[in-house]
This record gives sequence, C-alpha cells and structure tokens, in this order.
Amino acid sequence: MRILDSKIACVIALISAVIAGCSGSQALPGTVAIFPTGSGWILPSVKTSSLLYISDYSPSEVYIFPEQGSHQKMIGKITSNLNAPEGLYVASNGDLYVANSGDRPGTIAVFKKGELKPYKMLTLPSSVFAGIASVAMDSHGNVYATEQSTQLICEIGAGHGTCTNTLSDPYDFYLSSIAINSKNDLFVMGNSRTLDELPSGSTKWIKLPPRYSTDGGLTFDSHDNLLLDDAGNGSTATISEYAPPYKKAPVFSFNYYGQMGQIVLDSTGTNVWGPNYPYSDGREYSVPKGKLLNKTGGVLREPVGVAVDPAAKR
Repeated sequence: MRILDSKIACVIALISAVIAGCSGSQALPGTVAIFPTGSGWILPSVKTSSLLYISDYSPSEVYIFPEQGSHQKMIGKITSNLNAPEGLYVASNGDLYVANSGDRPGTIAVFKKGELKPYKMLTLPSSVFAGIASVAMDSHGNVYATEQSTQLICEIGAGHGTCTNTLSDPYDFYLSSIAINSKNDLFVMGNSRTLDELPSGSTKWIKLPPRYSTDGGLTFDSHDNLLLDDAGNGSTATISEYAPPYKKAPVFSFNYYGQMGQIVLDSTGTNVWGPNYPYSDGREYSVPKGKLLNKTGGVLREPVGVAVDPAAKR
C-alpha cells in the first residue's frame, strides 16, 4: 500500500464517513482509516487499542496487528531504524523496545505507542557488544539486553543511553532470551540448553534444573510462574510452566507444531502468543491445554519476536 498524502487521506476519510474531520480524530469502530506517516502506515485508533507486535528478521520490519480478534490483519508496520530486529518488549508506559541484531554496535530502538519512528536509540559499546538478540526491563526501569554471540548481558540504567554495567553468565553462551520476574530476578537461556538465574541484588548465578533442546523464549505470568518455550526441531516444540523457585518438574507442558523464537502472554494473561517461524505467522495458544486459538493473517517472512500492548501483568 502506498503512503497517501494528507489531502488524499482526508478526502477518503470524509467520503467513507470514517472520520469526522481531518484533525486527527479517531476512526469509528470497525472502520479502516489510513493516515499519512513518514515511514509506513498505521490506523489512528492504535493508541487506544490492544496491539500485537511481531518482528520480521528480514526485511527488517515490525508488524502491528490487533491483539484481540480472529485471523488478524496487519494494521501497521514499523521500518524506521530497524536492522534484523529480533526480541521485542513493551514497557508499562506502552513504549516498544526493539532489539536490532543486525547493528554493529548493537542498538535498541524505542517507540512510543502508535508512532512509527523511534524517539530514542540505546546504543551498546561496540568493543563489547555486537547485535542484540533479546531485551527486557525490571521494575526500576533498568533495561537488559543479551548479546547474541557471547555470554554477556548489557544493563542500561534507567535514564541512560548505553551500558552502565555488564553481566556475564558463567553457565551459558550465545544468549538468546532474557526475562525478569516481579522480584527483579533475571533469567536467561542460550545454546548450552540451561536455564540460568541471577537473583536480584546478587552477583551469584544459579543454574536451574529445567533443560531444553533448542532455546526459544521465556515469559512470566502474574504469579511469577515461568513459561519456557523449548523450540524443538522445527516441526514440533514444547511450552512448559514452572512454579517458583523453578526447581521441580513442570506444572504442565503442551506440544505445538512449528517453532517460536519468543513467547509472551496475551494482554489478559491467559493465553500465549508466539511468532511461528515455519508457518510464517503469529499464533496464539491456550494455557494450559495448548489449543491453537488464533493466528495472524498474511504471510511473514522470518517472524522471530513478539510483544503485546498492554503487556500482561507481571
């Protein structure tokens, strides 16, 4: 779809009775209104909507869908300041953090909800960090990013634009996914197939019992139960839930077809979304049964990251 200039957009909006005027008022429910932007297109109602974001590694875009509904169609896309985007994270204020795995040095682009250009860029030191695979935030506003080819984690203090501290996981390497629970304990997974924890305020890492064959993604529910995605062999994969302190057998597990590189609970905290790479779409599964509930419409090329806004309560 081509970008329409403001005059054409207003004419279309008036003719279709979608918008009361050209002053930026929101579309009527159930209608489609296109507003001109400098780097893509988006529905004006997204600033008050529940949204689903999926990153596409190539061609370096983040697609925007309605989070609720069935067979969602794309309502917008982000292309500005993206380079092989992978992990996504939505903060409590609605800001979207996008980990650019293709940038050297690594960068994280930060977008306001409904905006298609970042209002700030976090840049990691090139002497230490290359591309960024995953990003998360603790309750103090500190941002954590995994470096995709080492065991290093960059901590960016609240209000800063680059690393203020560097963490090193002694049990893993090629870190892929990072998640933080409500106590600000940090968890990572990577190529060594272990789940590692750094408790809040501690410098001592803990290697936890859960194991997996392929690193997928991690997320927490409002009770700090951990959902771990074993991305499997590309044909079948498994999502398991572990209760704190994450040292016993899973509370439940379910298998799904395909392979997801990141998982996130939906805005209600009851189902789980993920970018299903072999099927080139985003998919929603029920918890704990693992029933396929929904999938996005259209074909994505290399979907790898996912986030919802508003994020589920942690």
